Amino acid sequence: MPVQLCWSAQCFINGAYYSRIPYLLSHDFSIIEAATDWFRELATKCKLSGNTCGQYAYTLTAFFDYLDKQKIEWHSVTDFILERWRGYLTENAPPVTNKTWNRSLGVVLAFFNWAQDHGHIRNHIGEGKNGVLPPICILISKVRGRTIITSKLGLRGSTQFRPIPTDTEMEDAYAELSNIRPDLAARNVLLLRWAEAGLRRDEFRCMSITDLPSHTQIATAERENRLCTMDVIGKGNRKRNIVVDPELILATREYIEVERADVVARAHNVVPEMAVFISHTRGLRLSGSFISHLLSASFKNSDRFAKLTGHRARGRYLTKLCEAYIDEHMHVYGTLDGLHADTILFRVAEQAGHRDIRSLRYYLRLGLRRAHQRLSHRPERVVFG
Repeated sequence: MPVQLCWSAQCFINGAYYSRIPYLLSHDFSIIEAATDWFRELATKCKLSGNTCGQYAYTLTAFFDYLDKQKIEWHSVTDFILERWRGYLTENAPPVTNKTWNRSLGVVLAFFNWAQDHGHIRNHIGEGKNGVLPPICILISKVRGRTIITSKLGLRGSTQFRPIPTDTEMEDAYAELSNIRPDLAARNVLLLRWAEAGLRRDEFRCMSITDLPSHTQIATAERENRLCTMDVIGKGNRKRNIVVDPELILATREYIEVERADVVARAHNVVPEMAVFISHTRGLRLSGSFISHLLSASFKNSDRFAKLTGHRARGRYLTKLCEAYIDEHMHVYGTLDGLHADTILFRVAEQAGHRDIRSLRYYLRLGLRRAHQRLSHRPERVVFG
């Protein structure tokens, strides 16, 4: 039995109520106290959002599950074991990127550092003194009042971006989602459509019914031949405004009023959540891991299956945004000459909810490559920086 990540329905801690605080169970169903205490502190004292706390919990669960399979006690972990875990993640399909590994390593190191500060382990993690290194060696620094933990096990440099699904691959993915469970086709197809509309997984996973424009607003947008606007909760629990095709909103409302309503009617003794996308058994909000696995599996017929995920559908949206702004420049000037890349990147970042334009350069290059193919000549004086 693997390590289990569970969630409390509601907790009353220090005079306040908290919902969905994670806790970790070992293979024998005993609570892993150190990890569970850390999750509780992240949610209560550190005031992390439910999404962020959940991501920490999923990462630490994967690490503890790896340790359990290797029959290693968590308080016996060393840099050598962390290096083996890195190899396991980066060498098995689908391999994680350097960025994902660094993020996972950061979560694990933060947990061990917290566990030592709170007496769960002693002299186990640190910078070392007088030439004596602890089992887990880290470097601690302060940046703008924040404690930054780094390790020699971090990977530098970016890995190659995963590919963007082609039109054919997307069509096959939608067909696969319809065939996996025909009775759940409406919901499953909509999950991929929202990803392709540019939303991150947790943005559409956490959408509530009340977030969606009404039928009247949809009809008005269609009559005026414009897109609908709505707010979603993005990364860091920040609200952002998005524009969405009215047809997608309408399809989502139809799912809510038919398939989703049937699920709620069958889920006896369960208070229905306001989440748009719910499980077909208990009527609860879908988990992030379920959505990720489902959307990744939808690309199983592609030769690039190991590299395609639901998040890459969002990459299609980012690429199309870049292409739209490139086309706008070409429409005005008739050429790619003088195109200022950062101007486009800042516009795309604002619309897509990105805070760092550097992560968008890949999509701009794809857009430029396609524009170059249309013009059959290399663009000149494209300025980066």
